[in-house]
Amino acid sequence: MTIIKIRMKLSLLIMLLLLTSLQTYSQNFFTAREDKFYRGDSSFSFLGFSAYYLQWIASDSSEKYLVDNVFRTARENGIKVIRIWAFNSNSDSSNPSCIRYSPYGLKDNGFKALDYVIYKAKEYNINLILTLENNFDDFGGIKQYTEWADQYLGLITSKSYSHSDFFTDDSLRSWYRFYMKSILDRVNTYTGISYKNESAIFSFELINEAENDGAPVEIIRNWYLEMADYFKSIDHNHLLTTGETGFDIHPEEYSDPELFYNNIRFLFDGYKGSSFVENSSIGNIDYSSFHLYPENWGCEPLAGNTWINDHIRISASFNKPSLLGEFGVIENRVTNYQLYLKSLQNTPSRSAIIWQYVPPDLMNIADSYAFNEVQDGPLMN
Repeated sequence: MTIIKIRMKLSLLIMLLLLTSLQTYSQNFFTAREDKFYRGDSSFSFLGFSAYYLQWIASDSSEKYLVDNVFRTARENGIKVIRIWAFNSNSDSSNPSCIRYSPYGLKDNGFKALDYVIYKAKEYNINLILTLENNFDDFGGIKQYTEWADQYLGLITSKSYSHSDFFTDDSLRSWYRFYMKSILDRVNTYTGISYKNESAIFSFELINEAENDGAPVEIIRNWYLEMADYFKSIDHNHLLTTGETGFDIHPEEYSDPELFYNNIRFLFDGYKGSSFVENSSIGNIDYSSFHLYPENWGCEPLAGNTWINDHIRISASFNKPSLLGEFGVIENRVTNYQLYLKSLQNTPSRSAIIWQYVPPDLMNIADSYAFNEVQDGPLMN
């Protein structure tokens, strides 16, 4: 055998090994095909819960143990996916949990706390949904962007920045893209793997519950379109969704609002500045997202069942799975959650995220929807 032939055979062998390695690698990531989630060739369905606070408590040595407690509880209760905040903005750079203290200022200590959460998720075989920003003020959110804009841009533009500018202003949009890229390119201190290559991450959400009251729905839709395209230019591995609540401007696509939704107009009249139908049609949004809080909206809890079925039906029309990414009721939780979960069992994706699990040692941050094994034994069972 000649030297050339030997080299050719070695090259073919190396290429085969590389292709096999790449195929095995891709099998670890989640995909959305038609109306179901998959991991590799196997369909994947899950019940998960939100634990938005994990990065925050991981930054505090006195509370870091709670990260293990949350993941241990999840594993013991068959929870496969946990949704967390992957942002923490604060102009006070001395705050130990702060990830971002200015538009382009990042703190490694805050990032290391998020690294730790992802590292622990892998250890407990739990997957994460990482939300990249917040519509509301908690942990920075859009308000932090507008405050930075007033501080850094206001002297030049003589403008006072508002919530809507987050979605339309060139500078604020570039600040968001910078943070997205910083997250995706981040190499985890504990694992040595970049976030964009981390198979423990189920998906990313662009922003939690984006709203733009009274504005045309095209503003948020165009923002989603831009940011989804940018995300996919960096990260080819992960699923991406909007993180929205599911409000709309197309009542004709839903069950009779008067009969089923107590004629609550803001759900379907576009007041919230967002359209589930139009957002879900975006090509680089891999699956649709919607949330459910019927009591907070002025509906009967039973309306939640209709809300679930309507959104999943609409998402299926785009050949996409849909995830109930947050849901909660205050009264008769066991009965209503059983109703919702039974309804979800009859859908293709068969997946949902409950808001929110809060461990017993952290009940000082609990809201009316929080649950844990001490206070809500029947719910956990």
